[in-house]
Amino acid sequence: MVPQELATKAYTFFLNLHSRGFISELTMADIRRGLETRALSEEELTEFLKWCGAKLESSEIDAAGVRSLFDITVANIDVKADENSGRILALGDVGAYINAARITPTLPVPPDTIPFQFSKVIPNKQLQMFGWIELSMVRWLRYMTSASQLQEFSSSEKLASQVLSLTAKCWDQLDGASKEAVVSILTPHTVMPTKIGMRKPDHSYFATVKLFDDLPTVKAFPGSKEKFLVALGVRKTVDLPVVFERMRSK
Repeated sequence: MVPQELATKAYTFFLNLHSRGFISELTMADIRRGLETRALSEEELTEFLKWCGAKLESSEIDAAGVRSLFDITVANIDVKADENSGRILALGDVGAYINAARITPTLPVPPDTIPFQFSKVIPNKQLQMFGWIELSMVRWLRYMTSASQLQEFSSSEKLASQVLSLTAKCWDQLDGASKEAVVSILTPHTVMPTKIGMRKPDHSYFATVKLFDDLPTVKAFPGSKEKFLVALGVRKTVDLPVVFERMRSK
């Protein structure tokens, strides 16, 4: 490849080379062959996505053409300085991107979500032109409660507080169906940090409930909202059967 700066400054020279058949213009076939022969590095993947976004927006390539390139593109990412191997990302499998205003990029995300380090330099308009959609809160929470993530989510107070905080902050922006989905996803699991450990939301109490010292009262987390906790089933009162049982056990 002739660098663009050199080709521009020596335009007449390279035009003559082209007319004599010594060099040719880059074609989509050339690009495809290059993508098929090896995995891209992280830097190359970033530049490739920027190039695709610019070409789409200028209508030099259509969405189908970009998708055909994505389908044959793999990149070697998460490569450490002292290692030669990393995680292989198949670009054709990607279908979502992260909105950092809603989901913290350092938290786990589904495998079909493009890592934020690559999407952050691409305008949202172009990401959507790739056919990708923003990772929704509902889909993210389904992933966080999946078999691969649930153990850490339900045992780590720090992670649970982060997830609940993000969910609470966007609670008012969710529609009714999404709120119902969030409740159904979270309530079956021990994801609520309390002063005596992780509990299911409906097995925990507001901090204002002080009837017994050893009640699992909720620990405050950033963005915590009463209506969010109520929707999850956190209790404001102690049921009478629980009170009687406690009295009998004394």
